[in-house]
Amino acid sequence: MQPVRLVLPGDYWDSYIYRDRLYLWETSNTVRIYNWDALVNALADRRSRLSLVCAFSRGDLLYRKEARSVVFDDPDLQTLLFEKFASITQQQWELTPPTLERYQIGLQDSPFSTLHDDLGFYHNKIYALTGDGLFVAGAHKPNQNRYKVDRKAEKIWDGRGTSLKPGRASLAIAAADQGLFEYTIQRNGRLEPSQVSERHTLFADWTFASIYGSSDIAPGYLAAFEWLPVQAGQSSSAWDRRFSRLYNEDEIFDLPEDAINAGKLSWGTQEKLHMLSDGRIQVIRFTQRNVSRETASESPFTHIADIQVESLGRPICAGTAYFGIIAEYEKGLLVVCSDEQHHLIPGPIVRWRVFPRSERYENHLHVVLNDRLEVYSFNGDYFVDQRQKAAGIEFREEDSRGRRARRGRE
Repeated sequence: MQPVRLVLPGDYWDSYIYRDRLYLWETSNTVRIYNWDALVNALADRRSRLSLVCAFSRGDLLYRKEARSVVFDDPDLQTLLFEKFASITQQQWELTPPTLERYQIGLQDSPFSTLHDDLGFYHNKIYALTGDGLFVAGAHKPNQNRYKVDRKAEKIWDGRGTSLKPGRASLAIAAADQGLFEYTIQRNGRLEPSQVSERHTLFADWTFASIYGSSDIAPGYLAAFEWLPVQAGQSSSAWDRRFSRLYNEDEIFDLPEDAINAGKLSWGTQEKLHMLSDGRIQVIRFTQRNVSRETASESPFTHIADIQVESLGRPICAGTAYFGIIAEYEKGLLVVCSDEQHHLIPGPIVRWRVFPRSERYENHLHVVLNDRLEVYSFNGDYFVDQRQKAAGIEFREEDSRGRRARRGRE
C-alpha cells in the first residue's frame, strides 16, 4: 500500500509530535506548536474522515484487539477499509500557512540557546543535545499558558552527544568517538550520564532492556543488559537491570567478507536487529530473556529473514518502526514496509523521525526537507500478520497497554 503524504511548507529544522501537539522547530531557533487533531480534522470531509483520522491522528485504533476482531475478521469491512486508505493515497494533502496559523497554539523562542543536534520527549519534558551539552526543559504546558514550553532549559551534562533515544526512564546517548552513554531520568536531583561503551557510536536505540550502538565508520554492537531478582527478602518481586556484556556485530550477523568496502551498517530496535550491506538487509530476532540464560538452544539471536533492496550506496543512518525499516542515503530515504512494498523518498534530507514509542503516531514518518515538512503515514501494516512479518517492529497488545500505563498518551 502506498503511504499518505501530508505537506507543511516552511523552513524547518526539526519536527516532533507528542500528545496531540505538533512541535516544529524553525531554522531561526523558534518553535511553533499546533493542535494536531484540529489540523487533521480541518483536512477531512465525511468520506475521508475515517481514513485520515486513522492515518494521521489515531494510528492506534486499528492495532487494538477489539478493532481487529471486528474489522479484520469481516472480509467486506477489510476490503472497504483498504479501499479507503488507497483513495487518500491518491490525493495531494497540504496544510497551508493560513490553516497552520489558525490552529497554532504556541510560538516562542526555543528553550535551547542554539539549534539542537537531537531531542526527545519523555513525561512532558524535552531532552536535547546541543553543542554545549545535554539539556532538559518542561513541555506540554496547559493551553491557557502563554508559553507551552519552558523558556529556559536546565543543563544536565557537559558532554557532546550526536543523538539520543528515550527509553523506560532512561536516555540512550550516542556520543561519536566518546562512545555510548545512558542517562537515568531522576525525579529529584541530577546525575550525569554513565558510560556504557567507549566504541564509536553515531546513533543508538533500545532493544528492550538492552541498547544497540550503531556507527557509520566502525562496527556496531549490542550492549546487553539483563534483569536479575533483587535479594531483598523471600517474597520480594523487585528486579534489577544490570549490564551483562557487549556483543560484536559479527557475533550477531553473517558478516560479509568485503564488509569494510561494502559500506555496511547495523542497528536494532526492540526485537529486530538489522545489518544492511550491498543491497541485503539481514533481520535477526533478539530475545531479551535469553541474555541471562544463553545456551546453544536458547541464543538471544535468531536469523529470520534476508530482504533484498536496491543498492543506493553507503547508508548513513537507519531505524525501525512498526510499519517497516528506514534507511538513509545521500539520495534520500528508502522505506522497506512490512507489506513488502519499497518506497524511495528523494533527498536531500535535513532530518527524519519515526515514533515507535508513541501510542497514536506509530505509523508516522516525518521528513524535513529544505522548504517543507512531509508527514508520511504508512498503513499497510494493519493488514499484516505481526508475528510473521520480516520488516518492522512486532505490535503486541501488551506493549500498547504498557506504554499507556507508563506515560499516558503520547
